[in-house]
Amino acid sequence: MNLKKSKKVSSVLLALVLVLSIVLPSFAAYSDVNSSWAKQAIEKWSSKELINGYKDGTFKPNNSISRAEFVAIMTRVFNYQEKSSIQFKDVKPTDWFSDYVSRVKEASIIEGYPDGTFKPQDSITREQAAAIISRAFGFEASDVNACAKFSDAVKISEYAKKPVSAMVERGILQGRPGNIFAPGEKITRAEVIHIINKIIDDIANKSQTYTGNIKGSFVVNTKEVVLKDMTISGDLYIAHGVGEGNVTLDNVVVNGRTVVAGGGLGTITIKNSKLVKSVEVIKKNGKVRLLAVGSCQIPEVKIFTGAKLEEKDIAEGKTGFEKVIIKSGLESKIILAGIFEEVSVIAPSNVQQSFKNLIEAVAGSVINKLIADAPVVVEGIGRIIKAQISAANVEIAKKPEQIVITKEGITAKIEGKVIDKSSIVSDGGTGGTGGSGGDPAVQYVTVSNVRMIINGQDVATTDLRLRSNEDRFSGVKFTTNVAQSELQLTAVDTQKSGRLTADSKHAFDGTEVVLTVKQLLGSSYNGRTDVSMETLRTLAGNKIKIEGTLKGTGSFSSYQPYTTPIEIILSSDTGTLGKLTDFMAMNYNSNTKTLTATVLNDKVNVGISVYKTKAEDIIESIIGYVPNENTSNPASLSYFCPEVYLYNPNQVTTNNPPYDSLSDKADFKAALQAKYPSKTLSFASSTFGDLKGIELFVKRGDNGNIYKVLIQ
Repeated sequence: MNLKKSKKVSSVLLALVLVLSIVLPSFAAYSDVNSSWAKQAIEKWSSKELINGYKDGTFKPNNSISRAEFVAIMTRVFNYQEKSSIQFKDVKPTDWFSDYVSRVKEASIIEGYPDGTFKPQDSITREQAAAIISRAFGFEASDVNACAKFSDAVKISEYAKKPVSAMVERGILQGRPGNIFAPGEKITRAEVIHIINKIIDDIANKSQTYTGNIKGSFVVNTKEVVLKDMTISGDLYIAHGVGEGNVTLDNVVVNGRTVVAGGGLGTITIKNSKLVKSVEVIKKNGKVRLLAVGSCQIPEVKIFTGAKLEEKDIAEGKTGFEKVIIKSGLESKIILAGIFEEVSVIAPSNVQQSFKNLIEAVAGSVINKLIADAPVVVEGIGRIIKAQISAANVEIAKKPEQIVITKEGITAKIEGKVIDKSSIVSDGGTGGTGGSGGDPAVQYVTVSNVRMIINGQDVATTDLRLRSNEDRFSGVKFTTNVAQSELQLTAVDTQKSGRLTADSKHAFDGTEVVLTVKQLLGSSYNGRTDVSMETLRTLAGNKIKIEGTLKGTGSFSSYQPYTTPIEIILSSDTGTLGKLTDFMAMNYNSNTKTLTATVLNDKVNVGISVYKTKAEDIIESIIGYVPNENTSNPASLSYFCPEVYLYNPNQVTTNNPPYDSLSDKADFKAALQAKYPSKTLSFASSTFGDLKGIELFVKRGDNGNIYKVLIQ
C-alpha cells in the first residue's frame, strides 16, 4: 500500500510501551521466529509497532499470553480512548497494564469475573480470546452451531459458542490438528497474531493519507486520516481512537461493513464512494456526523447510538444514504438532512417500551417512508411522504402526506393531534395503506395489488421461495389509480449480482402496469419474454429489489408521485453472501479475451460453503463475469446460454464436449473432477484456495467468441 504523508501529522497516540513484554527497537532482533509458522504475521505487525518481543531478543511465539498482554494488543488495534470508572480488585493504578484494562472495560470488550477480579496474569484461553476478539470486531453468527464442526465442541463454554461460531463462519478459526478447538487450553502468542492477521490486512495509526487496495479488513484508529482511491475487500473500522476527529473517504469502495465507533460532529466525510454493505454507527456518545458528498452509494445505515446523516451535492443517478435502521436504545438524537428512501425505527430487545427514539428531520430533508415499529418522536419540518405506524407512543411534528396505522388500538400524535386507525380517511386506492392523512386537495399516485407473472398467470405475492425452478417468470404487475403514467426505474438491484439496470423510463396507458423481464434485466437478458426461476436465482441470488418513481402524466400530471421499492424474495438461502467479489478479484483482458478470477489472500482458506454449497455453482458464477461484447454495455452479465469447455475448443476437438452452464451440472462436475484429480475437490468441504489453477473456456452463443477463464 502506498502512503502519502499529509501536512498534519499528529503525535503518536498512546506512547508505545510494553504490549507483550519489553519494547524492542526492531523485530529484526527476534532470534526465534525464523522457523515459526507465524513468522510473516509476527514480522508484519511488529514492523507496525502493534506487537513487540522480549528484552533478550526473542519473541517466544509458542508461549502462552497473559490476559493483560492480550488486552494491550486489542487496545493498540482500536486505540480505545475512554477509561472506565470501574476498577477491578486485582488491578492497581500503578500496574503497567492498568490503563489498557480500563480502556477495554469502558469499550465493553471485557467483563472480568463475578468476584470483581480480572486475573491479569492468568494465561488467556482460546475461547476467552475468541470471545473478546469477536466482540471487538462486532462479529455476529448466522448459525450459532457453526462451532459444532470441532470434535470437542461440547467443551466450549456457553458464553463462547456464538463468538466462536461467528469466527468459524468467517474462516478465521481453523482449529488445531485432529479437528479440535481446545477451548480451555492456553492460546499461544503466535496464534493470537495469526488471528489478528487473518482479520485485518492493515491499520491506519498515523494522521496522513493512505492509498492503495486492501485485501482484507482495514482499521483507522487515529484522527485526521484520509483514505483515497482505495478498494477495501473486507470491513472498514473507523475505530474509537479517532475520537472526535475527522476521517475522509475519497473514491473508496468498501465491500464489507463500515463500522463507525469514532469521529465527531466535524466529520466522517464519504466522498464519491461506495459502501457496499451496512454502515454500523456505534459511537458511544452518539455525536458523530456522516456526510455523503458527490457520487455516493450507501444502501444501508444501522444506528445503534445517535448520529447526524447529511447529504451534499449528491450526483445525479446516485443515492447517497438509502435505508436507515434506527435501533438505538440510548437517549441520543438522530438528525437527518437529505433524501432517505426508508427510515425504520426498531426497538432493541433490552429497552423499555416507554423509551422513545428522537429523530429530527431538518428543513429540506425528505423521508419517502417512515416505519415506526417502536416509540419515536420525529421533530423538524422535513417532508415525510408516508408514515407506517405499528407501535404506540409515536409523535410526528409535521403531518406526513400518507399515514398508515397498522393495528387497532394504537394511537399516534400528529401535529399535536391524537389519531387512530379509524380516524384516517381512506382514499380508496392504496391497497390497504389507509389514505392520505394530508391536505385533502392534494392527489397522490397510488400503487396496489402487486403481482408476479408466473407461467403466464398473475400470482398475488412477491415471495417466490416455494416456486419450482422450472416455473417461468415473465414480469411484475401492479395497479395504479392514474390512467396515464411514467415510471422512472432508478435501479434493479440483486443480492448476488449487484445492480442490473438503472435510470430507464417507461410510459404506460391504463391503470394496469406491467414491467417485463426485458425492462427489469436490461442488456443482461438477451431479450427473452420469460426466464426460469432457476436462471433468475442463479443471476440474482436471494432477492431482487426494484426501485423507481411512478408519476402521473397527461391529465394526471398534477398528482404527487409514488416512490417505493418492490422486493421479490427468490430463495431462503440467507447464508449466501452478496457477491462473488467478496472472495475473488475479477479482471478481464479484452485483448486476450481472458477472465482471471484471483482468490483474495484472506479468503484462500475460507470454505466455499459460505458462498455456495457446491464448487460447480461457484464456477458457474465466475463464468457469469465473462462480458457480453455484443452489447452496448460490455460489463453486462452473461449468465444466459454460454457453452463451457474444459479445453479450448479451437485446439482440442475430441473428448471435449460443451456443457450448458445451467443444466449440465452433474456431468460438468464429474468432468471437472476428472480433469483435476490431484485437487481432490470434494465440492462440499473445499476452500476457495482449492479452486486455484482451474482453467476453463467459454463460448457465447450470441457472438461465437472463445473466452478463457482462469482461477488463480
